[in-house]
Formats: sequence, C-alpha cells, structure tokens
Amino acid sequence: MTRLLPLCFLSLILPMVASARPDAPKPLGPLVEKAASQLQWLSPEAALYDTRPWGPGAQHVADVLARLNGEWTRAQVLPLLHSPNPRVRTLGIVLLFRLDRVDVLPDIAAMADDGAPTFPRPANLANAVPPGSWPMEKLNEMENSRSIDEFQRDTKFKPLAGWHARLTETVGEWSP
Repeated sequence: MTRLLPLCFLSLILPMVASARPDAPKPLGPLVEKAASQLQWLSPEAALYDTRPWGPGAQHVADVLARLNGEWTRAQVLPLLHSPNPRVRTLGIVLLFRLDRVDVLPDIAAMADDGAPTFPRPANLANAVPPGSWPMEKLNEMENSRSIDEFQRDTKFKPLAGWHARLTETVGEWSP
C-alpha cells in the first residue's frame, strides 16, 4: 500500500505538469498569408516605425499588424521571403526588421531588386480627402527594402555604424 501511494501521486501530478508546458509556436506562414490578404494598404511608417497608421481604415491596418507581433525567429521569417505572393514577402521584410538585429539586414537588402508590386500606401495629401476616396501610391519590394535601408542608415544603427568605423580605424592603425 505504501508503494502505491507515490505511484498514484505521480499519476495525478505528471499529467498536470505536462499540460502546463507552453504550446509550440503557431506556424508563421498561414498567419502572414492571412494578414496579407486582409490588408488593403500598408505604409512604411505604420509597418516599420511603430507610428499610428493614417489613411482609410487605419485602425484595421493597426489591428492586422498587431496580430503579427510575436517572438519570431529569423529561421521562421526567412521562408516568407521566398513566397510567390509579393505581399507576404513585404510582411516578411517587416517581420525581419522587427527582430531588431543587425544580422538580418543582408536578408532585407537581398530583396532590394524585387520589383514585384506590393501593397499601395496612402498618398500624402495637401487637402481634405473627399469621403470614400483616398488616393494610393503603387509600391514594389525594391522601394520597401530601400525605405528600410534609408531608415537604418539615418537613425537606428547610427551608433553601431560609428562604432564599426572606429574599430576599423583602430585595426587599420595596428596592421602592418
């Protein structure tokens, strides 16, 4: 009887411990494909710079982008860049950028020559928009990846670029 008590205890506790383990992450491909089909437009400001989107259905765009937030890895995101759907590739670039890692910049730069049409973005307007119509600008992958490149050169990685330049100068002084 005393031997059965620990066995019964383990048979009750082990299923509870096993069920408390976190589930495996959801596959990223279907989530991004669904988001790509739900978005009518996407602006670099909303996708990359975490600014509140503006334009027609701005809250919908913000909601769809919020569903893409997660602890994704580079290995999970890279297959999106090879999708036949240019909108999925664009969202793949966005997700790589959101990883906030320097080692993904070559992956983003590799998309610079992709001229496939992707999401339009709301045009800048000087006047009030007539109800029900907002002009859109056509974009392609090349313009999206160049926007990212310009942004990282202008702001985010400036301290890193300065550090790299100083290190290169120092190593150059020491080399024969």
